[in-house]
Amino acid sequence: MQERRQLPYLKGRIAMPEAQPQPQPPIQQPSLPQTPQPQPEQPRPIKEMKSELNKAPESKKNAQRIDTEQIPRPIIRAEESAQYLQFSTQPVPLYHPPQTHSFFVTKDEGNVGPRLMRTTIYAIGNESSILNQTEIPFGVVVQPLQEPFPGEEDVPLVQFNHDPIRCNRCKAYVNPFFQFIDSGNSFICNICKAKNPVPMEYYSPLSQGNQRANKYMSPELHKGAYEIVAPNDYIKKKIENILILFCIEISQRTVSKGIYKQIITSIQSTLDSIPFPERTDIAFITFDSRIQFYNIPQNLNSEPQIIVVSELNEANVPLPLDKLFLNVQNDKEKIDYMLEKLEKYGVSNKPHSIAVGTVLTNAYNLIAPRTGRILYFGSQAPTSGIGKVTLRRIDQKLFGSDEEKNLYKPQNQEFIKLGELCQRSHISTDLFIFSEDHFDLATVAPISNLTGGQIYFYPQFHPVVNGTELHYQIYRNLTRAYAYDGVMTLRTSEGIILQSYITSSGIREVRDLELSNINADQSIGILLKQDEKIVGNESYLQYALLYTNQAGQRLIRVFNQQIQVVNKNNANNPWHNIFKTADMDAILLLLIRKFLPNILTHQLKLVRQQIFDALVAMLHSYRKYCSSNSPTGQLILPDAIKTLPLFIQALNKRDILKWGVVRVDNRIYEQHLLLYQTFNYVNNMLYPKLYQIHDCSQILIDEKYYVGQVGKENDIIIPNNLAISIEKIKSNGVYILDCSEYIFVYVCNDVSPATMREIFGVQNMNDIVNIDEIPQLDTDLNQTVNNIIDALRRYSGGAYQPVKIIKQNSTSSSQFTCKLFEDDWQTEKSYGEYLCEIHAAILAKGI
Repeated sequence: MQERRQLPYLKGRIAMPEAQPQPQPPIQQPSLPQTPQPQPEQPRPIKEMKSELNKAPESKKNAQRIDTEQIPRPIIRAEESAQYLQFSTQPVPLYHPPQTHSFFVTKDEGNVGPRLMRTTIYAIGNESSILNQTEIPFGVVVQPLQEPFPGEEDVPLVQFNHDPIRCNRCKAYVNPFFQFIDSGNSFICNICKAKNPVPMEYYSPLSQGNQRANKYMSPELHKGAYEIVAPNDYIKKKIENILILFCIEISQRTVSKGIYKQIITSIQSTLDSIPFPERTDIAFITFDSRIQFYNIPQNLNSEPQIIVVSELNEANVPLPLDKLFLNVQNDKEKIDYMLEKLEKYGVSNKPHSIAVGTVLTNAYNLIAPRTGRILYFGSQAPTSGIGKVTLRRIDQKLFGSDEEKNLYKPQNQEFIKLGELCQRSHISTDLFIFSEDHFDLATVAPISNLTGGQIYFYPQFHPVVNGTELHYQIYRNLTRAYAYDGVMTLRTSEGIILQSYITSSGIREVRDLELSNINADQSIGILLKQDEKIVGNESYLQYALLYTNQAGQRLIRVFNQQIQVVNKNNANNPWHNIFKTADMDAILLLLIRKFLPNILTHQLKLVRQQIFDALVAMLHSYRKYCSSNSPTGQLILPDAIKTLPLFIQALNKRDILKWGVVRVDNRIYEQHLLLYQTFNYVNNMLYPKLYQIHDCSQILIDEKYYVGQVGKENDIIIPNNLAISIEKIKSNGVYILDCSEYIFVYVCNDVSPATMREIFGVQNMNDIVNIDEIPQLDTDLNQTVNNIIDALRRYSGGAYQPVKIIKQNSTSSSQFTCKLFEDDWQTEKSYGEYLCEIHAAILAKGI
């Protein structure tokens, strides 16, 4: 019997279904052997193709001739999961971090780790024309609160007994690239090259190599990421306890579908896991056609006072803040009492119109001017009260027309205005939406996007299918790390300027970006520009986030990145070196985030074309400047971004950009995800990882370990992934598809009874009753499959991923097959055909 790897489940219980995961012991990540930093390979031709590839029939023929085993795709290798790469961030020539889907552990030795911040390129030309000619978008994507992977260090904390050491000229914070001179009495700023005196209280003598004697005792001098305790004069607004206000719809729909009960149950089971409970206060509002506020009595044997607000066209908060909010630690008994009462109040009511804007306005007025978060749970569109909308009749003829863009615009400005008010008061709004019908997310979503809130969307909520999902998303929302009252900026070396930030609310052209809050599952893009010649061999970026953490500390989180400067000379091709250091994950996010906000102002086909043209421009530049002698019949892709066409093609097959009739709310929701989520989430969302599991327990790795076992390094070994194509699906197979939101288990029609017993404990497919979990059985294959699922959850970070078991030819099978993005689908091309189209477009631009 294999050794079973036990991974920790999040604490809590599920209202529906009754089965509940049990807490398990945490994982211990071992120390890892040092592995040399990988260097990108030389470009490889994909396949000889005819120059007439721009003709659709010929493109189809050529696509069929492509060896699909050889075209680029993200690769998961079992051998790499058996022994992780230990990636050092020490600055080296042509520095290049591993991709997001790779198995690696970061060792911070000077540059910020790639889980926290990625730059689109790690080499830049000394002349701006060089970078412009590559057509690569220049910028960074930052995930400032990303949790460390097991085996990685937390961001170290630095506390000075004096003001932080900064450059007097550009205000850059002390970092590993400051050059100390004059026996340690002065330093040269790496950002602006200004000479500064070292304060007496920070003085340290220099050792060999002009390094400070205390360098390795001071994180700010040898780490790429660290945070500094901010002095008192950095505090503009003292944050008292964080306020969390739950606004819960108590309608016929939410009650009858088990939504209301699940919300109450999940909140109750999560209370003991909320970080810093002594600094967290919570309150509850419920609503149907009216809004109910609850005043807890001193005597908990009596009923709470319920104040009902019937006026929906203006805000009305009947009780002061201190009468409604309860401290999570000190008022636990009162909170339990309130949740018990709320659960009893959950009885089906007649259908009513819902005043979403009035509820959220009341919530804002209740919290302001304090700092906090609003969690809104609702299922119906805002058809009354503040910000009410007229339910749109979606004419299918609009899709593909110039008028389609109007479907994605707000019907009114009320939620935008409210979002701006919340942002100024440092209040964020998370939306949990359970609408089967059109909700009009286009109108309501701005209140979440403008405040840094997250949107959760359940278009067809079923308690058995979605109960576990909702529970763990509530759990994650209430337990992850948050930065409140934040201000971020990016300082750059001379020759580079900050252009704009890209957040879930779109592009914001400011120097310093103010945030209501930012959390561990969120990323922000920053667009840069090289505007003049760079002098020297290195350039630098320094990101800084001033924020208040959940413990009430005012901190400055600092990330540092060195970028190599390359020059034109006889022995050096600067364009080739820039492409060699290109970061596919950062380029993908910046590229799509730059253009996705355009769906409000442009036809969908133009947005698709903008992204396609940007991709072709990059690949044409590579061919022109790095591989001009290659035969025209070969498609040449730069190795570092060779999978970028695959991700862009997959984007076209998602609801956000695909042709035809698409539910409008789905499109707005996917836009939010792509503008908001992390590297890993987007990577799996656009290219889910497919694994064959019906025979994986017998696969031997390195002649030592079986897939699904705990290997030498105490890590679960993951099988090799497959191309996401129906061609890889065998009729007698069982497969896992990891697509960020869910882990699908796909069961084909001809699976043998023995395999069904081994994995599911049943004789045949029809006997599978629970579709949201794999049972725990005492068989090798079952334990292997459960180990793999647990490991995938661990690698993903963020919210716990529910399992969905899908049977071939069932009504839900399209949820699996529509994510096989390498296949042609409806009007969309296959991956091979798409490469042909790209090749034709490159040739059309000339060489």
